[in-house]
Amino acid sequence: MGRRSRKSGQAAPESVRRTPPPGLERAKPDMRAQYASRSAKSEARNAEVRAKLRPLAPDEHPRPLKFGIATCLVLAISNVTLALSGYELQNSDTDGANAYVGVTAFSIILVVAAVGMYKHKYWAILGFQALLALTVLIAGLSVVVASNVLALVLCLAVIAYGGWLFWSMIRVMARVQMPEARRPR
Repeated sequence: MGRRSRKSGQAAPESVRRTPPPGLERAKPDMRAQYASRSAKSEARNAEVRAKLRPLAPDEHPRPLKFGIATCLVLAISNVTLALSGYELQNSDTDGANAYVGVTAFSIILVVAAVGMYKHKYWAILGFQALLALTVLIAGLSVVVASNVLALVLCLAVIAYGGWLFWSMIRVMARVQMPEARRPR
């Protein structure tokens, strides 16, 4: 029977020690060279893409940005409309006051994000992308508990649209000018 634990200070006998497979020492420099060449090619492609990027003009709104603004506004308006029309909110207390505060706060956040994205504010686009990522994640987890075909299709539609919009907004964010950092006094 073999031992189940090792005692400190004892080394394995020479015959038991593993030797590296033949040719491994020779392959390492080749692998390093391949990695360096791939890294250089990748950096060259990145530099080429960066050179092609031009900042957004003040009146320029690419299609993904328009879709993001429209999504924020549609969600904000529909949330407030449903809440005001008497739609029963889930997880609301007896008078529903807390639920209405939550709906109102979220709708205000969406409107602020839409206005910020319209004005090309970096923080607004980044915040909207964070909301998109969270929405796609929740929709992905909801697929597991979808109880009918309609719920499954709705989850998959949210994942597809949110994923596409998230991916498309990356290029827009690259073109938005970052605000200059303030120097400490």
